[in-house]
Amino acid sequence: MTGTITPQYTRVEYVRTFFVRTPIRLEAANAAIIDDRHLTGTRARLRKLTRSVGDAECTLCREQDGARFTSVAVAPLSAIDYAAFAHFEANIIRKRRHTVTPAERPVFVDVFEGALTGLVLCEVTAATEAEVEAVVPPPWASEEVTGDPFFDGARLAFTTPEQLRVRLAHS
Repeated sequence: MTGTITPQYTRVEYVRTFFVRTPIRLEAANAAIIDDRHLTGTRARLRKLTRSVGDAECTLCREQDGARFTSVAVAPLSAIDYAAFAHFEANIIRKRRHTVTPAERPVFVDVFEGALTGLVLCEVTAATEAEVEAVVPPPWASEEVTGDPFFDGARLAFTTPEQLRVRLAHS
């Protein structure tokens, strides 16, 4: 097997990512908590998404990045399967994901915790590359970081608070 993802198990997501530097009002009660475990030495991510209501959603993902899109292979996991994978060595990103709808399309606002406290990013998604390029970001979204390897989740998982502070100071 090569390092590519088999298309039948792939969902292509077209995403643009922006800094959020201006404080915006977010409803804490509606936020989902995302724990991403980036498995050491791989492009695999173990994700647990917990909403205020209902069971947590657990998935095992493998990503391939492009300049303007991410191709993601996703496998749903039971709680037992998640617990088994959770024993693998990993770096963890925890964030609160808020969904806001300033226009016709939802925007996901991720407020990072732990070593990445202070980082707030938003994402807009669409079904096609042309659609995502046409999206006008909300006024509180500042510079675009789509395609910047520093802000890739796998890289952020290994970023120290000092590295983040330096990078944010120069952005």
